[in-house]
Amino acid sequence: MKIIDAARKSIYSWRIIFYHITPRVWQKHVLLFIVTFFSMAWTYYFHSLGTSAFSRFLEAFSYAFVLSGILLSHELGHYIHARQYGVEATLPFFIPLPFLSPFGTLGAFIRMKSLPPDRRALFDISYWGPAMSFFTSVPAIIAGLLLSEKVPVITTQSGFLVGDNDIVFGGSLLFDALAGLLINLPDGYTILLHPIAFAGWVGLFVTAINLFPIGQLDGGHLAYVFLGKRQKFLAYSFFGILVFLALEVSQGWMFWIFMLFLMGLRHPPVRMFESGVGLDKERIRQGILSVFIFILCFIPEPLKLNAKIITKPEMAPQFEMPRFDNFHEINFTTSEKEVYYPFNAGKWETQWTDNASISPLNLKNSSVFTGVK
Repeated sequence: MKIIDAARKSIYSWRIIFYHITPRVWQKHVLLFIVTFFSMAWTYYFHSLGTSAFSRFLEAFSYAFVLSGILLSHELGHYIHARQYGVEATLPFFIPLPFLSPFGTLGAFIRMKSLPPDRRALFDISYWGPAMSFFTSVPAIIAGLLLSEKVPVITTQSGFLVGDNDIVFGGSLLFDALAGLLINLPDGYTILLHPIAFAGWVGLFVTAINLFPIGQLDGGHLAYVFLGKRQKFLAYSFFGILVFLALEVSQGWMFWIFMLFLMGLRHPPVRMFESGVGLDKERIRQGILSVFIFILCFIPEPLKLNAKIITKPEMAPQFEMPRFDNFHEINFTTSEKEVYYPFNAGKWETQWTDNASISPLNLKNSSVFTGVK
């Protein structure tokens, strides 16, 4: 009987959460979700390394399926807790952005049409979004890394490759740790991420962005719950760090600086501090956990746009290199340009050089070897 009663209460709670949504509203949000799903799949499809249209479709579908699940879990974490506290909120709005974004989307958001009743409500609504995307991203990363490949390439910057992208993706503390634990990477190799692993990477990136202690991001709400009006000082300080990263580490942060500036750095004042309801020990622990989640997820240089990717052939040339005093050219069907020079009594060592005319990770034509004594 207890199980039946619990099930009835659960069904009743879900009815309370979703009862007010009209079919027309459902259609709008479901349509946005479907369009965003195909936007993510379409974007990944054109960077897939699949050998056939069907294999590229499977890779694109798996990426879009996992990433949409992570984003949906994030927004439902917000939405369900908002409705449980009686806060009027919209269903998630998904934002498609094919090709202009390397992820195929700008994420998703919900709008709260009424204010949370107290600090606990604002904390729960804000905390459970990034918590859900974090806890769903981790298993996706683990499964995806186990399916990822080690590829013989040299890059001018460390990181991870995705499809035939000319971009090297940076790693967070957590992602790098999991990659090091699950994949034994030899020298001269890097990791070509499986689409599921890449979806988990995006999930961590989205989680970190949302935990910025700025404006009305989740981190801004959490900072306001703990600091009140003093949140603005933390926001200004963190914004300064982002400006430094944009100038010294990665220009990609300029986009987020622009968006955050438009959004506003200060959290708007709310009346919750007029209520005597404070945070209990469990929520304080969760607040501390959110800081650790941010540290684990944050990527100082997420997209390394200026990195050069040099793809090496899987097999060395099967012939004996001649000795010569001057530069010579030897035609050989392979996938990159290589410089040979002698060492240790006539043996030949190779050193890879950039050939800008060849596209990374998609090399099909013959190239030229140059011998140097």
